[in-house]
Amino acid sequence: MEVIVRYWRYILSFLLAFLLGLILNAKYATSWEAEKPMKATNCNNFKIWTIAFIKWNNPIKEDIVELKPLNAARIIPGPGPKSFPARPYIITNASPGGLASTVYKGDDEKIPIALWVGNTVRAIPLVEKPLRLIARSDGGVWMSTHQALLFHYDSKGALKHKVNLPGTDIVGVDGDAVWIMTNDKAWFVNANGDVRGSYQWKGFNRSVGYKQAVCQLVGDKIGRVQCLEPDGKSILFIFHYLISLVEHRSCFLR
Repeated sequence: MEVIVRYWRYILSFLLAFLLGLILNAKYATSWEAEKPMKATNCNNFKIWTIAFIKWNNPIKEDIVELKPLNAARIIPGPGPKSFPARPYIITNASPGGLASTVYKGDDEKIPIALWVGNTVRAIPLVEKPLRLIARSDGGVWMSTHQALLFHYDSKGALKHKVNLPGTDIVGVDGDAVWIMTNDKAWFVNANGDVRGSYQWKGFNRSVGYKQAVCQLVGDKIGRVQCLEPDGKSILFIFHYLISLVEHRSCFLR
């Protein structure tokens, strides 16, 4: 009893620490439990199929680039390869007009060629390296550049339209039209290269196309989508389905 009275503070501290440890252990044990799988009937079914086959060296050469390892990745110098091979690759953009791919070398340098992807793959020669490509349903492409220029090439690589606009981000919409954007403005360009705008728009790098409008999520307001029409009219939509998707994670993410 005398020992308890003498060391009661240490004993109390130990008991509190032990109790806190039990609480934390129970909490983390619950968080690490595997989630119960969702029933297949509650999930959407997705079908994946091959639409085209790209074969290197026909017509794009599979040039291998030798890259040196990053110095930042080597904490302590040691034996190893002085370089490693890197193959070319593509990045594909989807739009209502189809699929268009930008071709990169292994060192991330772009090649002045556009790949129009449909039932077959067609290589379209370009005058300069593209910033971004948007496919057209007629087999051509829209191309944005860093020089504030927008180009329209047909399926043979012939230049059809050249539009001088300050925007660099590009979004494809219905009717082979595109939206060109800067940080705070947007222009609508129809299939014939006619321009409408500029309009006030804050959706740079986070906009998507809907019919012929360009749209974006409104800040932190769940389910609110702002759209800009070709005539400059701004419309705000509220989608309860989007709120449901945020509150309940979809099967696709699982």
